[in-house]
Amino acid sequence: MINLLYICIIKSRTKTMRNITFVIILSLLAHLSLPAQSVDQLIEQFNKGNQQEKINVANSLMTTYFKEGLTEEEYKFKPGIPPDSLMQQVWYWSGEYYYDKQDFKKAVDCGKKALPLCKGTDIEADCLNLLALACFRQSQFDEAATYAKQCYALDEKSGAPDMMSASLNTIAGIYLAANQPKEAEKYILKAIEQAQKVDNPARMSVLQGKASDILVNYSNLNVITTSSRRLT
Repeated sequence: MINLLYICIIKSRTKTMRNITFVIILSLLAHLSLPAQSVDQLIEQFNKGNQQEKINVANSLMTTYFKEGLTEEEYKFKPGIPPDSLMQQVWYWSGEYYYDKQDFKKAVDCGKKALPLCKGTDIEADCLNLLALACFRQSQFDEAATYAKQCYALDEKSGAPDMMSASLNTIAGIYLAANQPKEAEKYILKAIEQAQKVDNPARMSVLQGKASDILVNYSNLNVITTSSRRLT
C-alpha cells in the first residue's frame, strides 16, 4: 500500500475518575463535530443568500478557516467585491477545509466549483492540486492524474524547479497507486531531475523514497508477468 506521505501535502496543524473522563471525552467530541456542521450550514446559507448576505456568510467561513489553521490571516471581504471573486475564495477554501477533514467528496465538489473561477489566477495551481489529491484519496486515479498534470503544466510555465518537482512527485504517486509503475518511474525521474536544481534535502529524501517504492513495485510486477508467461 502506498505511503501517502510521499504524495500528499501534510496540512499541519487526560486522566481522572472514569465518569469525569467519559464526560470530558463526550464534550471534546461534541466540540470537534461543531465546525464541520456549522460549515455545512454556512455554505447552505451562502448558496441561498443575496450578495450582501453571501459576504457576511463568507466572512464567517473565513474566520472558521483561519481558526482551523488553513489560512495565515483572517480574510475579510468588503461590500463591492465582485461576486466571482467572492465565490472563488469561498469554494477554494471550503475545498481545503473539507480535504483537511478528510471529506474528500465534498472537497472535490467545492474544488470543481472553484476551478473555473481560479483560471488565470495565482491559486489555479493550488486548486488543481487540491482536486488531484482529493480524487486520489477516493481512488479516482484517472481524474487525479488529469488534474495533477494540469497543475504541473502551470508549474512548468512558472519555471520553478521546486514546484515542478512537487507536481511531478504527485503524478508519480498517483500512477504508483494505480499499479502503473512504468508511468510512475517516468515522472519520479523527472521530479528528481528538477529537485537537483534546488537545495531542498527534505524533498529529495521524499523523492528517493518514492523512487524506491516504484522500483519495488516494478520488480514485483515483472515477477508476476514472468510467472504468468511461464504458466501459459
